[in-house]
Amino acid sequence: MRTILLMALLAVAGCGDDTSQSTAADLGAQAHDLSGQPTSCGATGVAQSCATASGDSQCFVCDLAGGGGVCARVCPLAAPDCPTGQTCHEFTVADGGTTGNVAVEGAGCSGLGYCH
Repeated sequence: MRTILLMALLAVAGCGDDTSQSTAADLGAQAHDLSGQPTSCGATGVAQSCATASGDSQCFVCDLAGGGGVCARVCPLAAPDCPTGQTCHEFTVADGGTTGNVAVEGAGCSGLGYCH
């Protein structure tokens, strides 16, 4: 009887796998490094620099406007979802390259733009 009761209590208690907390990142906010500054990037290595900032796992954008580059969040052109105060801008390079003030890397950028 004690064994059955003990097994029932262990089953109810679980093994510590509390999945009630969400670990999803807030992609609406601009990515920042540990010093609190926006994540910087350049015309090359955009995927490595902006991997956590883009909001997408296949398209990465570096916004080069204003001098230094800052990782930008990608947005669907058909239904933009940029943070308040930003708009979704189309880029003319689909899956890689630099045009104007934007450097793009990835294999899934078709139909996407960037928040600025």
